[in-house]
Amino acid sequence: MSVVLALTLALAAPTAATTGYTFVTVNQHCYGAQFQDVYFRVRLTAAGSTSANKLTINSQSQYFSGGKWHKSYVYSQDKTSFAPNGQPHSIDYSYTHEGTNANNWRIVSKLRAWNGTHLLASKTLKSLAC
Repeated sequence: MSVVLALTLALAAPTAATTGYTFVTVNQHCYGAQFQDVYFRVRLTAAGSTSANKLTINSQSQYFSGGKWHKSYVYSQDKTSFAPNGQPHSIDYSYTHEGTNANNWRIVSKLRAWNGTHLLASKTLKSLAC
């Protein structure tokens, strides 16, 4: 296998747990006149073999200042509920933040799978800094 192909596969591979949950950064990029704005799209999939009946995503934009990241904006929670039926279920959302040239910006998303109020799986995904 060529080094380029191996690197491509490694970068594109989703983060999957053996528990039936897959956490994926679908797309991310910087845009705007000085590439100061950030776009981030994430997806959580629960396999049909899991007991999940709800998937949620909590996201916020952050800016870098004074050597650390600070919360700027909290997006409304995105969620989907369903009856477990042996089929996979997913939640897929994208977020944007138009930043300023004075700081670096990113979006942080916490993806969670639930059965009622019982947390089954969770992962935090962070966009690149723009």
